[in-house]
This record gives sequence, structure tokens and C-alpha cells, in this order.
Amino acid sequence: MMPRLFRVLLAACALYLMIAAGCTSLEPQPAPSAAESAATGGAPQDSPTTKPATVPGPLASGGFNWNELAIRSVAFGQQRPVFRSPTATLDELEVHITTLNPGQEPHPPHRHAYEEMMLLKEGSLEATVNGRTFTLAAGSVLFLAPNDLHGWHNNGSTPATYFVLSWKTPKTGAAK
Repeated sequence: MMPRLFRVLLAACALYLMIAAGCTSLEPQPAPSAAESAATGGAPQDSPTTKPATVPGPLASGGFNWNELAIRSVAFGQQRPVFRSPTATLDELEVHITTLNPGQEPHPPHRHAYEEMMLLKEGSLEATVNGRTFTLAAGSVLFLAPNDLHGWHNNGSTPATYFVLSWKTPKTGAAK
């Protein structure tokens, strides 16, 4: 069972993303083509449900069911890509979910030009950001500012599952 704080933070993040994307429905809808937008004056039309991991155009409002996400086995555990796409207001929004086995790290410490947020669903992690160490329990949130050197590993005895959200804007520069 998810801790209450995590559920509240996850709901707040989801609500923010839905509002930012102009959500009007919880059913995933592909973004209309330029021709469809022109033909309808930009008004949304009914369309089939999709389950994108990479979306070619602006991400439309939608829900992504945990049980329907593709699972990729990796050396350190599992990853579930949710989506990577431009949105109406962002150059790119990317969400993935990682399950990290005990004692493992997903990658060596690194830095990048975009902001990133990690929400720990279950388990525990030890994160290091610019030499400062954070011990994270289930329900914790880690925010990473651009170009901060960061990394984490599972310091517990059970798998740790976390959601990663990253976004790029016109202000996102090159990694330093």
C-alpha cells in the first residue's frame, strides 16, 4: 500500500501535468494531425485509445495503466517507459518507472541540462546530489536542478520502485 504522502504528491503531479496539457478526458487520445486540426478549427474530436511510449506530436490528455505498460528487463531491475513526447507547453516531457534491485544503481552519477523529479513509490534509495547524500524512504521526492551531479542506489533489502519525470523547455541548455 502506498504511503498517503506519496499518493497525494503523485496525484498533485498528475493533476499539474493534466492541467498543463489541457486535460479534458482520462482516455488517452492521439493528437490530431495538422489537417484534422485545420478541418475542425482545432476542436477535439473522438478518436481511439492509444498506449504511447514515444508520441510523434504533442501529447494529448490520457491515462496510462500500470498493467498495460511494456516492461523492459535490465541488468539492475526493470523499466517501464510511459511516454516521451512534446506537449502543448514543453519541448519534451518524459516519464518512466524503474524497479531497482537491492544494491543496484541504474547508472553512474551524471548530469544533464534538464530538470528531473523522482517519486519513490516503494523501497528505499540513497541519492547523492553534488556531494550531498539523501536517504529516501517510500513516498519521498527527489528534485534535480539542471547540471547537478547526481546518482542513486537501492540501499535496502527489497526492490525500490520509483517514477521519473523530466522535461525540456526552450530554456533547457546543453549539459555542462
